[in-house]
Amino acid sequence: MKKLAAVLMCAVLMVSGTFAIGLSAGLGGQFDLTFLSEELGSDKETYAGSYFGAYGFVDLTYLEFDIGVLFGSTDFYTLDFTFMNLGLYAKYPFKLGFITLAPMIGIDYQITLALDPEPYGYSKADFNTLWVKLGAQLDINLGRLFIRGTALFGIETKNVIESDLLDYASLLGVDYGIFKSGLDFKAAIGYRFL
Repeated sequence: MKKLAAVLMCAVLMVSGTFAIGLSAGLGGQFDLTFLSEELGSDKETYAGSYFGAYGFVDLTYLEFDIGVLFGSTDFYTLDFTFMNLGLYAKYPFKLGFITLAPMIGIDYQITLALDPEPYGYSKADFNTLWVKLGAQLDINLGRLFIRGTALFGIETKNVIESDLLDYASLLGVDYGIFKSGLDFKAAIGYRFL
C-alpha cells in the first residue's frame, strides 16, 4: 500500500510539473479591422470597419481570458458602435530564450453597448455577435514583466440583423450572401505572478 501511494505521489508530481500553470495578467490597447462581403446575384461589395480600444487579460499558460472595450464604425451599417468583447482562448506556448511564442484559437463574444444613431426596429442586442478566432501571440520576457503582441484572424457567426437579411432574401427568392471576417492587433504589458 505504501509503495502504491509513493508511485501515485510521484505520478502526480510529474504530471503537475509537466503541466505547471502560471498566472499572469495585463493591460493594453487593441485595433480591429472588419470586412463584410455582401453578394447579391453576381454583384459583390466589400465594406470595412475599424475599431480602437483597450483590453485586459488573465493568462493561465494554456488558457487566456480577455475583456475589452472597442469604439468605431463600419461602412455596412453606417453606425458608430461601442462594443465590449469577452474572449476565451486556448494556446500552447513555446519558450525560445527570452521570447515566448504561442499559437492560439478561441471565441470572442461581442456585446453592443451603444449605437449612434439607434436603428429603428432593432435593439443593441441584435448586433451582438460571436466570433471564432485563431492566431498567434509573442511575449518578450523581461523577468516577471513582459511585453505581449497578439494577432488574430476571425470569422463571425451571423448576428440577428444579418440573419434577418438572409431570411428576407430567401423569402423573396433572391440570391444573397454575407460573409464577415476580421483582424485583431493587440499590444499589452503584463506581469507574471506564478
